[in-house]
Amino acid sequence: MSLLLLMHALEERLLGLEYLKDELVQQFLAPAFIPTYWNGLFVKHNLAKRIEQFLQGKKLKLFEEEGNQFAQIYRIDCESIKRIDCGRKNSEQLPEDLFKRLTTFEAVYFLAGIWRKKTASRTSERFSETSLQNTPLKIIIPRIIDRGIRGLKYGVERTGALRIPYAGQMLKRCKQAINAEEINVEDVNSQYVSDETFEGEHIEEHMSQLCSLNEYLTNCDKLNVKPLNISMFDLERTHPASWY
Repeated sequence: MSLLLLMHALEERLLGLEYLKDELVQQFLAPAFIPTYWNGLFVKHNLAKRIEQFLQGKKLKLFEEEGNQFAQIYRIDCESIKRIDCGRKNSEQLPEDLFKRLTTFEAVYFLAGIWRKKTASRTSERFSETSLQNTPLKIIIPRIIDRGIRGLKYGVERTGALRIPYAGQMLKRCKQAINAEEINVEDVNSQYVSDETFEGEHIEEHMSQLCSLNEYLTNCDKLNVKPLNISMFDLERTHPASWY
């Protein structure tokens, strides 16, 4: 039987992770490790490979669309790849439970955001213990992703390199997650259910088949499989609209 799942918005996927708060804050506030890179013919490919292996090791299960998302990492320009890899080097100890809630490119830009926050020239733009302790995790993570995307976009626009994948729709997604702090999640779920259809029928008729994100990820762990046929986000919308 195929698994039927209503994909969750970013703010919903981040619910229930507050138990990681102290661990994450400790990692965010740790001194930045600044790696040194040598320019070479294969440096971009080698760094992209490290990032791919890191994300695979963190058991990522969600993708932006069908197909091999890791292949798109290799299309990012070399300077952006270096910044993402710097974030990777400063995120080795971050828990898998967080990465399992992110799509491949949410995680990529999350790494870039960690690096940007740790090394910002302005103190006000760096991680602050007070701010981290007083802000819910479901707001902290989208802010870091947003910072990572904007930092890479700035570099890309200066150099004229190729655009970074999914940047526009992901900025909208982060903004929605940040603005959704005061929205009742049950109301949001009701909205998603009421205006989507599956194979021409109302979703309400299929509610008994729906699984929570937690159950889905747990099931994947038990089966030791990675769902490949995922189309998480409709390009015309800022909330999940696809089924698989």
